[in-house]
Amino acid sequence: MSIPFMPIYWGDYHGDTQHLTAIEHGGYLLLISHYWRTGSIPSDALKLSRISRMTTKQWSAHGPTILEFFKDGKHKRIDKELSLVATKSQKMRLAAEKRWNTTDTVKPLETLDEQDANALPEQSKSNANQNHNQNHNQNHTVRKKVIALASRLPDDWQPSDSDIDFAIRLDVDYRREADIFRDYWIAQAGAKGRKANWQSTWRNWIRRASERKTLQPSRKETAIEMGKRLIRENGYEQNTGYTIDHDPIVSLPRQQSGS
Repeated sequence: MSIPFMPIYWGDYHGDTQHLTAIEHGGYLLLISHYWRTGSIPSDALKLSRISRMTTKQWSAHGPTILEFFKDGKHKRIDKELSLVATKSQKMRLAAEKRWNTTDTVKPLETLDEQDANALPEQSKSNANQNHNQNHNQNHTVRKKVIALASRLPDDWQPSDSDIDFAIRLDVDYRREADIFRDYWIAQAGAKGRKANWQSTWRNWIRRASERKTLQPSRKETAIEMGKRLIRENGYEQNTGYTIDHDPIVSLPRQQSGS
């Protein structure tokens, strides 16, 4: 089973670990990371020290405090999260098998193709017509395969590591876009909400988000900023005798009255 990201509830974590030192925090986090991936931690002190990146002397001093979180070598909170992951994975597997085994989605297309074939006028069975029918059958087969592969986005969908890396490379906020992406596609009804390749759909979504970010208009300059720019561009110099000094930097030339 491929295990997704490990959830950490920081409020609970800080509440349970206020007594730990910095080195104990580091060792504990490394051990729970190992536990999440393997479902257990070793009982050997040397292996535990290596997993926690401590010397044997450091582990002798800090290990007993850390192991208080692993009663009899088990961690109840992580076991609970792993059980939830296994349940979700089983549900998704069963749903996928159901989609693969059902033929309901392709029956309408089969019926439509039969009606189209019956509606064609009977003409000479030339090689041209045979080639046309062959191409039609091939296109129909491809269309059925695409429909069979298409599925809806799971309600608990999260971007994979490769999905996140792709968004980061394009300088897109993947957390914000993942929330919008999930809500948008779950809300889509009918065939529009079904895709054969959600990873490709995500990459196209991120590309469009990157393009929108690039095309966003720049901030408009204020009147004061415009005045400063005009002074610089036209080479105006300050003249205390013929200027209005609201701002010594933004002073503009003042016309002399006729004598």
